[in-house]
Amino acid sequence: MIRKCNECKGKGYKVKSYKICEACHGTGFQAVEDVSEHFKGLPKTAKQKFQLEDAQEVPCPICKGKGEIEVKETCSACNGRGEINICPKCGKTIEGTSKYCPDCQERDKVYILHPACTIEDLERDKIYKGKITRIEDYGVFVSLNNKVWGLMRGLFPDHKIGDEVLV
Repeated sequence: MIRKCNECKGKGYKVKSYKICEACHGTGFQAVEDVSEHFKGLPKTAKQKFQLEDAQEVPCPICKGKGEIEVKETCSACNGRGEINICPKCGKTIEGTSKYCPDCQERDKVYILHPACTIEDLERDKIYKGKITRIEDYGVFVSLNNKVWGLMRGLFPDHKIGDEVLV
């Protein structure tokens, strides 16, 4: 579950300090700019009415009129992302993109067949625990119980008779 980082309040950085803006020298405004050039073609009366002929002070684009600039430091809690991944079951912080932490993540169920079970009791796409009973060049024979066994095709050089495998 993605949540906003509490350390940086979702910004991805923390403000360490402030320094005076070098572009406007802390005034928040840049040098006087003639805005009448932006309105070419307007009648002179309209320029006078809206005071477009007079020089205007324009807010500094660097500090956006504040006069100071924030000195930022990347948030160490969220690594600058502004959000953290939290396990919905236990509330632990999770590294990466998985939904649950390693402690809460669901694990695959492995079934051990009862001696009375037959091949009809097996379900497709389930994992069963069995023992290797015979090894041949074309594969290994796996016994799930005394009544159910089968061939696992392929080369398995690391397996020995009696090893337990999941099928």
